Amino acid sequence: MCGEGYLAVRDLLDVITPVVNLWLGGRCPISLAEFAASASLTVLLKPDGGIRPIAVGTIWRRLVSKVAMKGVDKDATKYLTHFQFGVRVSGGAEAILHSANRVLGKRYEDGSLAMLTVDFSNAF
Repeated sequence: MCGEGYLAVRDLLDVITPVVNLWLGGRCPISLAEFAASASLTVLLKPDGGIRPIAVGTIWRRLVSKVAMKGVDKDATKYLTHFQFGVRVSGGAEAILHSANRVLGKRYEDGSLAMLTVDFSNAF
């Protein structure tokens, strides 16, 4: 890549990289925690007439998650194979996620710690 496109990409990376590193280092400012943990909700209709809620995290959370998992995805998949929750169980992962977040919410009342799910494949 060269020219204006290269310069724009380089400038964008120069701005994004410190933010991603800040969050990966566990130093997300409390004022941004709610934003970082937020997600938009989309409802998909199932063939049987039911609904499937899909929560998609903000672009920042998704970017940081992808960067964090990039180096460990194969090892994590091997390790987590025997510890997966919600596989082929309707709403299984969400139930565990919400339960864990309730427990964490009692311990960390300021919202400084939460749990999220990461789909390595077949997210939708």
